[in-house]
Amino acid sequence: MIVRLLTAAVCSLLLFTSVNPSSAAETSRLVLVTSSEIATLQQFTPAQLRKLFLGLTVNDHEGDAIHPLRNMSDERLYSVFLQKVVFMSARNYERHLLSRVISMGGRRPPSYTSQTDLIQALHSTPHSVSYMWENRARNTPGIETLQKLW
Repeated sequence: MIVRLLTAAVCSLLLFTSVNPSSAAETSRLVLVTSSEIATLQQFTPAQLRKLFLGLTVNDHEGDAIHPLRNMSDERLYSVFLQKVVFMSARNYERHLLSRVISMGGRRPPSYTSQTDLIQALHSTPHSVSYMWENRARNTPGIETLQKLW
């Protein structure tokens, strides 16, 4: 009886994943992006990316400050970003950014709820980076993928 249940579960799992595995994997890949017009940035370590999106200054190989742009156009995307890049819940992340601004000055990284506005900001802000799903980045003209994040 247990063997039949396990066999049925494995078969249904194989059927589910064989429907369209490549598009599911591409949708699930989180990538760091920038504008292809101003893409002179190098890859970043996980620690550098975390610092960058926590509001600390991170410079590129030429000494220019990198500007993080938060992509909040997709709830699942933002949740994966919080878990895999900054390692915080949304509440703790927002609290951290606010306390950093209050105690040390500066600004929180700008956030964009519209994909169009985010892409426009990437094109108009030198040395800016953001994150999006890999298939979205590949299908967006003028956007270059710097590295896979998750």
